[in-house]
Amino acid sequence: MARRFNEMVAMDLKFWEGIFLVLVDVFTRYCAATVVMNKYPSTIIAAFFRIWITIFGAPRKILSDNGGEFNNVEMRALGEAFNFTVSTTAAESPWSNGIVESLNGILGISVGKIMISAKCDLNVALALAVAALNANDNKEGFSPNQLVFSFNPAIPSTTKSRSLV
Repeated sequence: MARRFNEMVAMDLKFWEGIFLVLVDVFTRYCAATVVMNKYPSTIIAAFFRIWITIFGAPRKILSDNGGEFNNVEMRALGEAFNFTVSTTAAESPWSNGIVESLNGILGISVGKIMISAKCDLNVALALAVAALNANDNKEGFSPNQLVFSFNPAIPSTTKSRSLV
C-alpha cells in the first residue's frame, strides 16, 4: 500500500512561553501548530479540529505520547466519530515520536528568534515559524508545501529577486 498525506499525524505539546499544540504529517512532514491556553482534552480537541480536521479532514491514525490530553475518552470518541485510530507511544520515551519531538525543538528556537527580530507576539511568531518550516526543502528535495499542495507559496526573499515590471 502506498503511503499518502494524512495517513498518520503525530501530535505533541511544546511548552515555551505558552503551550503549542504541534501536529505533523509523518509522510510529508507538513506541520500545523497553534497556541493553546491549557492541556484540557476539550481544548486540545478543539484546536486539533480547527487547525487540521477542518482543512484536511480526519487522518487515518493519530500518534501521540501517553499524556492525558491525548489519551482520553473524548479523543477516542472523536476518533470513532471521524473514523481514525488513536495510538500512543510507550511511556517516558520521547524518541518513539521523534518526528514531532524534533520539530518541537526547531519551533521553540525559531519562535524565539522571530519574536526578537520581528518584535511580534507569540501567535504571529508561531505562524511565521510554521510557514517557514513548511516551505523548507527537506523531503527528497521537496518542501512539505510542495508535497501537499504541489507548490510553494510566493514569498519575497533576499535570495530570489523578481522584477516588478
